[in-house]
Amino acid sequence: MSSPLQAHGATHIGHVRTTNQDSYAIVSLDDRSLLCVVADGMGGHKGGEVASHLATTSFAKAFEGVKIDPEQIPERLERGMRAANDLIHVRSLTEPNELFGMGTTCVVVLTVAEQVHWVHVGDSRIYCHRPGHLQQLTHDHSRVQEMVDAGIISAAEARVHPERNVITQALGIPLPLEVDHSDPPRELKQSERIMLCTDGLTGMLDDPSIEAILDREPKSDAAVDALIRAALDAGGTDNITVVLIERKASAKTTPP
Repeated sequence: MSSPLQAHGATHIGHVRTTNQDSYAIVSLDDRSLLCVVADGMGGHKGGEVASHLATTSFAKAFEGVKIDPEQIPERLERGMRAANDLIHVRSLTEPNELFGMGTTCVVVLTVAEQVHWVHVGDSRIYCHRPGHLQQLTHDHSRVQEMVDAGIISAAEARVHPERNVITQALGIPLPLEVDHSDPPRELKQSERIMLCTDGLTGMLDDPSIEAILDREPKSDAAVDALIRAALDAGGTDNITVVLIERKASAKTTPP
């Protein structure tokens, strides 16, 4: 039996950056489970790239070859996030001239059959899409999100606020780590898709624009490409990474 879900992903350096500090991983863990990780690094010329790569590879190695117990998934995901945090921080101390202070956002989705679990730190996002509806599942760890929550600015004002890139949580930063997670898990229905992305997408495209593209492109590989093209057309001022998870189409049977 193969996994009922599949994923498509892509990343692009954008028009402005000289390096791509985004990283993503799509890992089939067994015949029922799929792990997807997206990270957006920060810190110097080299640090962000190293931090995001460590986050994605750390998660992939932590779950590789491990039998998935659904009851233990929330604990294992949070433990994986904290292990990645420690790994990045320790690595930053080994090359202080180039890597000190590096960090990364991280969003992780683990599916078992049609059950979707996730954890996240930072302002990379996870969405659920179905035709005509786009729902943000994560809550940004950012300065502007705190101001929106406090009623100081509107969501529209947050998109253009001068502090919109200031995040309040990241892996690798020596601060108390707050990990948000799904509770309870979500069942992915046939018409739904889960999207993981960095702010290189959401900083260029608002939610209605993203929803319109996803509505227009039912094939996830084409939708990923279309989203990245639209972000590039809108300016492409940051690295852009998108991963889409969908249920496989049901096999059609031919009557005898």
